[in-house]
Amino acid sequence: CSKHCIMPTTAELSRQIELLRADLAEMKNSLQVHSQLYESVKSRNEELSKENKELRDESKQLCNRLAALEQYSRLNNVEIKGIPDTKGENCLAIMQAIGEKVGCPVEPTDIDVVHRVPAKNGSNIIARFCSRTKKADFASKARKARITTGVIGFRKETEKPVFVNDHLTPENKRLFAQALELKKAKNWKHLWTDSCVIKARKSDDSRVFRIREAGHLSVFQ
Repeated sequence: CSKHCIMPTTAELSRQIELLRADLAEMKNSLQVHSQLYESVKSRNEELSKENKELRDESKQLCNRLAALEQYSRLNNVEIKGIPDTKGENCLAIMQAIGEKVGCPVEPTDIDVVHRVPAKNGSNIIARFCSRTKKADFASKARKARITTGVIGFRKETEKPVFVNDHLTPENKRLFAQALELKKAKNWKHLWTDSCVIKARKSDDSRVFRIREAGHLSVFQ
């Protein structure tokens, strides 16, 4: 082929190269735009993640404060399980009978309010003492005495144990139940409540652990 035949082919190649260069420049600009957009979205996502974490933390703190306030409102209360529900009963008289047997006399002026509340098995008695000191003394002596219904005036034939406990919130009752399962499974010796705080001890001379939330159950591991 002659020199004149080759020249148009070379010119065409040059034109195509220029077009490719233009396309590459456009792609480069597009990539830069997308990169900037990605960085912007990434930055905003990090901000939202941070805000979300802060909101979750704040929500958890508020829930913990609410739970603590709810439990605090029950500090003067005891919950008594095992007392048969009888028609026309006098809950104050039952409290006084228990107090007499455990060595902690209860006067009507010691009690703010006492009544039945529905429970999983029957109903329990909730008593609110006017004095937290009196409540603590009553609960401590009742636990040590391990009384039964028979010693406070109920029929001996249907005698059952009577349990006097701190009045825990539903959430803390669930936490205590979980702790009790772990105590048995891990062969720990002691689990109890003290002023509505769940406490555990592996042996008589070991450290006392406070269990205030589910994460604290790891002490049993």
